[in-house]
Amino acid sequence: AYGPDDPLRPTLTSGGTHCAIFARACLSLAGIKPPGRRPKVTAITTWLGVNGFEGDPSWRSRADLEAHGGLQRGDVLYWANLDSGQDGHVGICLTGEGWMWKTAEGGGGDGSVCRMSEEPKDVRFSHGRRLRGVWRPGAMPEWETQP
Repeated sequence: AYGPDDPLRPTLTSGGTHCAIFARACLSLAGIKPPGRRPKVTAITTWLGVNGFEGDPSWRSRADLEAHGGLQRGDVLYWANLDSGQDGHVGICLTGEGWMWKTAEGGGGDGSVCRMSEEPKDVRFSHGRRLRGVWRPGAMPEWETQP
């Protein structure tokens, strides 16, 4: 969602995007997050405009999801195996129930491309990564982009 003229078009049509840029574009199209400029630190959390994990009011850990009702349409899924998040990946819940959801996911260095899944998939794993939790858009704080 970061272009000089049309902030949404370059992300959605580019073969060079990554998952967090794509997710931010989806959030912008849905009116949840404003389009913005490229952040100085290009981590998943800065592209999404969230304040990390446990310190962000929109974060729901997998344990919290399991204990309190599971996933919702629009949740931004976060998968990673490494505690550092260096192998992190995000996608968005579209339709489903339980752990079986259709998702929208952007491209990345792992060879994934911008796509919507045709069939529900078990979102507890994606591309060999385990689900760590979600950011829930309805609970996302008003966050402004970095200049």
